[in-house]
Amino acid sequence: MLILQWNARSLLANGQEFKGFIKKLKGKPDIICIQETWLKPNLDFVIHGYSSIRKDRDSGNGGGCAVFIKEGINHSRVQTTQDLELIVVEIWTKEGNVKIINFYNPCKKLEKEKLERILEHWRGKIIWCGDFNAHSTVWGDQEDANGEVIEELMDEKELVCLNDGSGTRVNLGKGTESALDLTLVSQSLAGISTWDVSRESTLGSDHYPVFINIGIINEIEQEKRKGRWKFEKAVWNKFRILSEKKVQTIDIEQPSNVINSEISRAILEVAKESIPKQCSKSKKKIVPLWTEECTEAIQSRNKAFKL
Repeated sequence: MLILQWNARSLLANGQEFKGFIKKLKGKPDIICIQETWLKPNLDFVIHGYSSIRKDRDSGNGGGCAVFIKEGINHSRVQTTQDLELIVVEIWTKEGNVKIINFYNPCKKLEKEKLERILEHWRGKIIWCGDFNAHSTVWGDQEDANGEVIEELMDEKELVCLNDGSGTRVNLGKGTESALDLTLVSQSLAGISTWDVSRESTLGSDHYPVFINIGIINEIEQEKRKGRWKFEKAVWNKFRILSEKKVQTIDIEQPSNVINSEISRAILEVAKESIPKQCSKSKKKIVPLWTEECTEAIQSRNKAFKL
């Protein structure tokens, strides 16, 4: 499972460049966690090939989180009652369910009790990423009260910080870096995970993109879609008979999330046998307004940034 986390500091300003960045990647992320989207409910933002879950800021400017999940990956949103800027998503994998938390702290004082409540009813694997605005010598070269809260949380919940000490945010005025974007995982995931900061460009933000590779496989692996289902040519009688046979083999004494997963898998397997697909040869550009002048401007900006 490949995860990309990034503080965009406005998808309104930097979203088109980010789409181009994703398009050029050889290995596309399975999950994209973005903080500081700066989006509002009336504004749409689509990444081709991904479904999205958003939490826009209710009032004021800035803030907001979004999670983009590659099409075909089995997932569900976990509802939270916290007054925090976060999104919690449950991903079904072959090694059990994983909870992914996308979190943004807008330079506020962190309260350990609130953070603990996010995890209080969960016993599975956890991947917690985002901009914590917390300093600690565990992942950087400074310390503050927020960092102490995160350290205590890690000890109590048996979480491991994957950061290697690299800076993830650039102070463009001073030319210095700090480690504010963290990735915390369950101990069982730490040994099969890699963490890397992409330092080629901040993509217009003041934060670098961060890639996390977790050595687990999605339960329903994302397939390269050959087109839409052709429901008008479906053999519905065959679909009904096969569905009934598949469902009867499912053990209903299992946990509800496992039953749900097996039913979803059964429906997809039966659909492939009884519903044809049509090939899609769309040549639609992912970033339709992008021009060669945009590319040259970005290259000039990146060169100036490195200097």
